[in-house]
Amino acid sequence: MPNPANTSGNDLEARVREVIRQCKIRPYKHHRIGTFGVFGEEMESDVLISSNKAFPLGLIIQCKAQNSVGSAHLKLYYLHDSIKHHYPRPAVIVCDGTSKEIKAACDWLKQHVGGMLWGVFWFDEFAEWFAKKAEECPDEWE
Repeated sequence: MPNPANTSGNDLEARVREVIRQCKIRPYKHHRIGTFGVFGEEMESDVLISSNKAFPLGLIIQCKAQNSVGSAHLKLYYLHDSIKHHYPRPAVIVCDGTSKEIKAACDWLKQHVGGMLWGVFWFDEFAEWFAKKAEECPDEWE
């Protein structure tokens, strides 16, 4: 039986990839990003967009979902630190879920956007932001 936490995270990643495909940009799933995290581990994106007209530097998208008691919210500070100090290209974090912990963690992250962290979004906010960015560069398909 699948772990419900993994299922909600996988569902969020699939929804993010679908938004990207609808904007005629190809998303890559679980792609190594060519850098190492604070513990020396190889970093991987949940979704990666390679360089294109809408995102000339490419874009790393990390997804975190939590609907009940769990640990996704605890990983967000570490993710923020990794993006700030180790990511080779811009990144955004997409949050989803109903737990008060994920809501508090994502609200905190929104106050710390800057540098390589371009944004922290709830899924609906991401879909709107991404569509607007992609609309600036129509007919993309890489």
